[in-house]
Amino acid sequence: MTIAAAYLVSEGVVLGVDSSTTISVRTPDGKSGVLQVLSHAQKIFEVGKNSRLGVCTWGAGSVGNASHRTIIARLADKISEGITVQDAAEELGNLVEPLVKGAGVDFIGYYLGGVES
Repeated sequence: MTIAAAYLVSEGVVLGVDSSTTISVRTPDGKSGVLQVLSHAQKIFEVGKNSRLGVCTWGAGSVGNASHRTIIARLADKISEGITVQDAAEELGNLVEPLVKGAGVDFIGYYLGGVES
């Protein structure tokens, strides 16, 4: 079970999350199985360099063959400097949705927060 929090302050948002995660696999008969349990996983990410946006994740430890770090890097490549938090969240959803459908992920979630420029 993950503990994740987002706290809004006057300067922006504070994101926090624990560091435990599970990497799951699907067996040939369609059942879920645990491949690996990690106690020190990275689950909070800055979106790009010197960014005003951050993301934390919970649920599945990866989305198919894509790590959360890879997904957030792809998001950083797709967004521009003046993007709103709402638009960045929608773009993250656009990136993750096809990966989730293709991987058969049972449960995954993201908090995306930051400061509007």
